[in-house]
Amino acid sequence: MLEYPLDMMRKIIDTNLLGVYYGVRFAAPEIAQKGGGNIIITSSAAGLRGSPGLIAYVMSKHGLIDLMKNAALELAPMNVRVNTVNPSPVETRTMRSIEEQAGPEAPGQIKKSF
Repeated sequence: MLEYPLDMMRKIIDTNLLGVYYGVRFAAPEIAQKGGGNIIITSSAAGLRGSPGLIAYVMSKHGLIDLMKNAALELAPMNVRVNTVNPSPVETRTMRSIEEQAGPEAPGQIKKSF
């Protein structure tokens, strides 16, 4: 955490958290105008607990859960429901990147720990 690259922190927060915020912000009025509906945000199991070496990812996923809670309260009067799903690690290119960031010397070991 203390040596995490700040440029990487900004990139992950901008993508994972702000990107979703913009999606909710601009989708909600459209959904409300049609009488209401659902917004499902994909967070992560990492958003429910910490994970050493992944401070930016974990922060972004915790932030999505808080975004969901706040958006659900604010958008309820517009008949827009907001929830998150919090999957465990999935075999994707993003997961390989996360494993490499968390343990560049042995990403295979990190994968096993996840």
